[in-house]
Amino acid sequence: MTFYDRLKTLVVESKKSFNQVERELGYPRNALANYRLGKQPSARRLSELAEFFDVSDEFLLEKSDDRDHKKIQRLFNKLNPVHRQETIDFIHEKLAQQSLPKEGCTTIPITSLIYRGDSVWQQGRLDSKVDVPSDNLPKDYDLVIEPIGSDFFSNVEDGDLMFIKYDHDVDLNKIGGFIFNGEVFVRVATSGGRLLYVHQENPDYKHYLDEIKAAHKEFLESKIVEIFHSKTHSWEFAGY
Repeated sequence: MTFYDRLKTLVVESKKSFNQVERELGYPRNALANYRLGKQPSARRLSELAEFFDVSDEFLLEKSDDRDHKKIQRLFNKLNPVHRQETIDFIHEKLAQQSLPKEGCTTIPITSLIYRGDSVWQQGRLDSKVDVPSDNLPKDYDLVIEPIGSDFFSNVEDGDLMFIKYDHDVDLNKIGGFIFNGEVFVRVATSGGRLLYVHQENPDYKHYLDEIKAAHKEFLESKIVEIFHSKTHSWEFAGY
C-alpha cells in the first residue's frame, strides 16, 4: 500500500472530498490526487497533512499502524509532572491486572474495535485481554469486538463487549463487503489489519462496489450473539 492509499482512507473517513481538503489546506486543485502516481510528499506537506488528520507522520508513511500515538502524546504533554507519573503508574497497574485472571472469570482476547461514522465503518485490530464472568460466556462465537462511539447500537455502550458470530468462515482481508444488522458496507481499503467499509447509503458506495467487482452475496454476514455490559458486569443475550 502506498502513501496515497493511506491518505485516501483518511479522506474517506473525514467525509470530505480530496478537493475540499485541498481547499481547506490552501493547496492547488488535484495536489493530493496526484500522489496516486507514487510521488512522495515534501516534509512540510507531510507534517501539514498529519496535523490536519490528527495522525503521526509515521502513520501516513506506513511506518506505523498506531494512528493515535500523536493524540495520546499531545494529551500526555499537557499533564504536569505529578499527573504524568500518576498516569504512568495507572497504566502499569492496569497492565498487571489484565495479566491475572480473577476467580470465577475467564480471560478472553479482544481482537477488534469498531467505529462507525455516518457512512463508514472502521474496524481496527486490538491486542488486549479482559476478564469476564464465566457464567453465560457464549460457547459459539468467532471474535469479540469493543465498540467505540457506539451510539448507533441502542443497547451497547462504549466499553461493552460484543461477541460476534459469522455465517461462514472467511478471510477478512479478502472479503468484498460486510453485512451487519441488515446494513451493508463495501470495502474500500485494508491496512495493517484495519478494514474500512463504506455504507450503502454513502454516495460513493456504488463506485466502490463496481471497483472491486463484488456482489452482496459475497459479503460476510455477522450477528451479535451476546453482549457483556462492562459497567454492570452483566450479560445480555442478543441473537441478532
